[in-house]
Amino acid sequence: MDPHLTGEILAVCDTLGVSNGVTYLKDPQCLSSAKDLVLYLRRDSEEHSVRRLLGESQILQRDFIPIFKLKDTGEELSEVLLRLLVNLTNPTLLLFQRNLPKDRIFQNHVITITRHLQAYKVAFADEAFWIVIANKLRKLMENVETILENQKLTLERILILIRNILAVPADATEELRNDDDTSVHDQVIFVLHKSGVLDLLLFIAATDSAREFCLHICETMTLIFREQTGEQLAKTRLKKSEADVLKDARELKATLKTEQLMKSKVQKPTRNFGGTYMIRGFGCPGGKNLICHKPIESVAELKLDGAKKVRKTAVNRREIIQQSQKRRSTLSMRLILKEFCEEVLNGPYNQLMRVVKNQLSRERGQENDETYYLLAMRFFMEFNRFSKTVYNLSPVSETMSIASFHYVQTLISNYHELILTDKENLTLWGRRAHTALRAYQELLSTLHLMDITPDSAEPARHIQSSIFYLPEYRELCLGLLTTYEPSKLSRNYFCDLLETNHIFLKMLEKFTQEGKLLVRGKKRNRRHKQKKKVSKRAKKRGEWTEELEQNLEDALSQDFEKIEMIPFDAASDTPIDDQKGIAFSRIANYLEKEEFYEAISLLHAARDVWADDDVLTQEPEISALKSIFLTASPLPVSEDEIEEDENEEQDEIFDDEDEHKVNRSSGKETEFDFKGFIQKYRHQKIVGNYGHVLRNYERLSENVLHCIMRMFHRITFDLDSPALLYQASLFLTFQSILKAAPFRPHLRVAVDFFNHFWTKFVKLATKNRNIFFEILFWKTPKEATEVQDEDFPYDKNQESEILTTRTLK
Repeated sequence: MDPHLTGEILAVCDTLGVSNGVTYLKDPQCLSSAKDLVLYLRRDSEEHSVRRLLGESQILQRDFIPIFKLKDTGEELSEVLLRLLVNLTNPTLLLFQRNLPKDRIFQNHVITITRHLQAYKVAFADEAFWIVIANKLRKLMENVETILENQKLTLERILILIRNILAVPADATEELRNDDDTSVHDQVIFVLHKSGVLDLLLFIAATDSAREFCLHICETMTLIFREQTGEQLAKTRLKKSEADVLKDARELKATLKTEQLMKSKVQKPTRNFGGTYMIRGFGCPGGKNLICHKPIESVAELKLDGAKKVRKTAVNRREIIQQSQKRRSTLSMRLILKEFCEEVLNGPYNQLMRVVKNQLSRERGQENDETYYLLAMRFFMEFNRFSKTVYNLSPVSETMSIASFHYVQTLISNYHELILTDKENLTLWGRRAHTALRAYQELLSTLHLMDITPDSAEPARHIQSSIFYLPEYRELCLGLLTTYEPSKLSRNYFCDLLETNHIFLKMLEKFTQEGKLLVRGKKRNRRHKQKKKVSKRAKKRGEWTEELEQNLEDALSQDFEKIEMIPFDAASDTPIDDQKGIAFSRIANYLEKEEFYEAISLLHAARDVWADDDVLTQEPEISALKSIFLTASPLPVSEDEIEEDENEEQDEIFDDEDEHKVNRSSGKETEFDFKGFIQKYRHQKIVGNYGHVLRNYERLSENVLHCIMRMFHRITFDLDSPALLYQASLFLTFQSILKAAPFRPHLRVAVDFFNHFWTKFVKLATKNRNIFFEILFWKTPKEATEVQDEDFPYDKNQESEILTTRTLK
């Protein structure tokens, strides 16, 4: 930054006023100086030099807030200061256009600006400042029906300022706050409560004339409860219940026992040099005994790879680690937040969520506003679920509907498609997919509670019949479990996913046990077995005419709005690379139908996915399209398309019969088979991911551990496929669980399962000696059936084939 400009800005800052330690004395040139600072910030560079300079000079803490609290601050000056406060508190990601820079210098700028924002947040924990803000809000809301445009702008700036302050991330290294302690975030919420700003936010949300500000209110409420959970606030009482006291006592005893066990294992050194030892019977390549420089009690403690360098994992294959921001505030703070939640649910919640949903559907919000809608939905529905002994649906009736299930399911599908296509923003779409999944989990949890509550059982059955009927809802969790990859989604996401799947299977099993369930199957393209027929359009494949080429050149030369096309099916079991031929057939099909814009858009999307393909990367683009048109095979033709082509040559008297056949193609209604549906969970990838999550059993909650054991029980006993779990790494995990179970009572469910599961393995091991080779691999359902089959022939040739064709995982 230019030194002359730096001196000029600092000189402007000095002309705002001065503080004598007790009161602030405003300078006569204060208004013009504030306007100059607005211009400096507007003309700031990409490095945000002016913003960083103002942050280092602490002008917000030293000048802006004291001036704003003065009684003689004019209306014009307060408006300019409000603009400066909103500008200086803008989120860091917003300043860098929602993309963190990769350059190291700009990354240091991001850290610096974030540190300044955290200092601003501490300064905003000032009750006098928020009293002034509250008075402004009351004055604006007195005549909200006849409010002017400039007053609306002031109101919106105040709401954005509140949002910006609450959105500042916590600095855990500086605050050093434990549970049951007051953080900076809690201090800001407390002064908002005392000044009456929270009550005014509720009033704005409930006012029909202020609907255009509902998105800001929804986002602000979400940020207020950012560090809380609905269950924790709902269970907050002035005095702890006996169950909570016993739970805390058990956790304390378990922690003490674990600490004592760790201390007992630590050997106290008697001298600086531990000595040299020889291990008999453990020969070296030279024939001598192995030398060890520390005392060991067993050979199992010996590690020969201690000095071995760990192989680094590629950046795009590293497991995504997502840290939770949840913590427990002080009792007084939780009681304030609980009271605020109850006021929201008993007041404007349904109206607020209806207006926000309407604005999102009309695309009036910003890009990520649906995230705050999902967060608010999940939190308040969870709070309502735990707040009362008898469940009441009316406070959250707006978000508990079939339309909500459809909206969230659509968002989950869209986010997962963007994870595969937009790899540069992989982490962003992963976080949003996790948010949508947690909202879907809360919808299922609320639906399950409604099902067991007599007063709301009937509407619950209606919603259940709808989500169980369509395969898109019925197989959502199954598809997410099958396509999960730790390098794209975090382990916390998978834990929430298996909890969601557990609730869904529990409801589905109960629903099928109470009566028959008719479901719609997937639409399948069937072919004739005797004679393969193609449609009339497919017979024209290969005819590249001059007219077609001329029309395509005209389409390529025009500027048209790009159509969003997905060149592959993310839910399909077929690998993405194997779906390239289908994408070529789709492009050729569009060309045949003279839908040139769709063909060009699909070509561009296919290039992003298969960037190394020689056909797709041909230049000019018309050459690539011509090669695809001439070489692509026809799309698989369904029976209905063949019948449609044949019926075009018949008389109109068969129209009714044709209509019946077309309706039949949408999927037949069949009686649902729950056991057949559970068979789909016998998947190598699903079982492997469950096993990998179980390795971190010390960090898993009791509910997640129960969900894992329930799935293992279904596979082992309900489906009679225990060989799917015969894996060495899983046995080592259960071995660690058995050692830790005496100190952790919640692990008892895993110990009980393993005791029954181990007997099956021992019984099979006595009859099949090759089982000890098989435990090195995760097995497919077919391989697991072969392992369990006692009559399955094993010979030396087969053993060699197994060991050479299958790889360790």
